[in-house]
Amino acid sequence: MRILILNYFYAPITNAHVYRWKQVAEFLSEQGHEVSVITSRVVGCPEAERINGVNVFRTGFKLEKNYDSKQHISYSKGIKSDLVDKIRVIYRKLYWPDAYWHWLFPLLVMLWKKRNSGYDFIISYYPCFSAHIAGGVFVRFLCQGNSIWIADYGDPFSTSDTMTPNNYKIYKKINFFIENSLSICAKYLTFTNYQTAGDYQKKIYRADKVRVIPHLVNIEKFYSGWYHARRVADQDNNKKINIVYVGSFHRGIREPYGLFKLIGNMNRILNGRICLHIYGQTNGCDMINSDEVIYHGTVPRELAVETMRNADVLVNVDNYNCTMIPSKIVECIATGRPVINIKSNSSEHPLIIQYASLGYGLSVNINDNHSIIEAAEFVKKNYKRIAEYDEVFNLLKEYDLKSVAKEYIGLCTD
Repeated sequence: MRILILNYFYAPITNAHVYRWKQVAEFLSEQGHEVSVITSRVVGCPEAERINGVNVFRTGFKLEKNYDSKQHISYSKGIKSDLVDKIRVIYRKLYWPDAYWHWLFPLLVMLWKKRNSGYDFIISYYPCFSAHIAGGVFVRFLCQGNSIWIADYGDPFSTSDTMTPNNYKIYKKINFFIENSLSICAKYLTFTNYQTAGDYQKKIYRADKVRVIPHLVNIEKFYSGWYHARRVADQDNNKKINIVYVGSFHRGIREPYGLFKLIGNMNRILNGRICLHIYGQTNGCDMINSDEVIYHGTVPRELAVETMRNADVLVNVDNYNCTMIPSKIVECIATGRPVINIKSNSSEHPLIIQYASLGYGLSVNINDNHSIIEAAEFVKKNYKRIAEYDEVFNLLKEYDLKSVAKEYIGLCTD
């Protein structure tokens, strides 16, 4: 089968939007499929190359290889910087469909050149909505043959009221109209969780096309037990307990302040034994560095995985007002390490509940001050423990790379 993936981000970029589709593309290539990816250009990379069996074609503006590691830049105040800031505000209110709008034209040109390539299966990936627009145009007007197109969502587009992709005061009706129009051309719209899929089923014309394919994790790569030859029961009981958070924060959506408060309160109970290590982008959230909180900035993905494996306890912070479930929950559980989930409302993630029900009971939900003692006791009891691999795999088998990749192929062939 000839497969084409449209994703603005791909290797050597290393952000979360690359991880899923790089893993799937390489797995499908190993299974004998001919897989191609059209992505953005990257400084220092050729416009066409083969990476681990996948044909990669690049077009559009160039990104830096360390794109994912870029932090918010604070410009010194002055007339020039003030003018740039004002222009930036106006620009963000006017562009459509999202910040990657500039990729649409070069992507369409590339697809025009490949209109006779005979692709059987085309997958476009959002958070670059230009990929969906181009995918719809390609299967409707350009490609020769009966290509099947699936529009895959890493984030919601027209239904997102928290991280809006554009100015809804101007474009909300246009967003719905275009997205509904594209749904007619797509065979399926795929999402990583049932909450977002449910939002689309309520608002999209072709609700029957909505499917859920969950977050992906390479369990063997994340599992901590492979890197610990024995239990760590002989660790010094007075050593620091390292709690690790890996992921981005976002103002008004996922902020670190409740986490800081939790760590401070637990340290008062555990006599200052806890040290929180944070890895990831702050995106405007204020960060602190102290004896109990250390901010390390962003790190390459391989180092982030190693950091998670070596943590005593992992922590996830829920989104306050967004239906998207962080992929970090799946990755945290895949390590087999204890997990604290700071939930934002009364609902609880099924995986957290199921992980708590395993023989080791290695997860806990926290959402208010009454849970501080529970959290401290959880850390004290579990920080040396690792769940058995078979337990972790059985819990996450539908999230495993092989399972996720086969689900996409299944949608193409059903």
